[in-house]
Amino acid sequence: MRWRRGRYSHSPRHAVCFLPADVLARILATILLLVSLSMLVPLGIAVVHLARGVPVLGVRWLLPLAIIAIAAALMGLLSRKQIPLELFLVAVALWLLTAGYFWIQVGI
Repeated sequence: MRWRRGRYSHSPRHAVCFLPADVLARILATILLLVSLSMLVPLGIAVVHLARGVPVLGVRWLLPLAIIAIAAALMGLLSRKQIPLELFLVAVALWLLTAGYFWIQVGI
């Protein structure tokens, strides 16, 4: 907070984060882990279909692998703290939208 004309005002730079940075990092890491683990379900289904000889679309196995790879990259950036928190939150939000879109298209 900064002092302005007799009262406090919130700094716009820190308006995004209401939690301490270490708590927010743990929450984001947990979200990354849970969504990445949920991507193992369509991969498992694709492997079972391939084992039975059923043709599988490339999207059914390639997109979950890409989502897991992006999660690994985001986790690496989170642990090194190389980018500002606001930019990282935007990247995680876009990643979650992509994963959610995939789950809607798969129908699970």
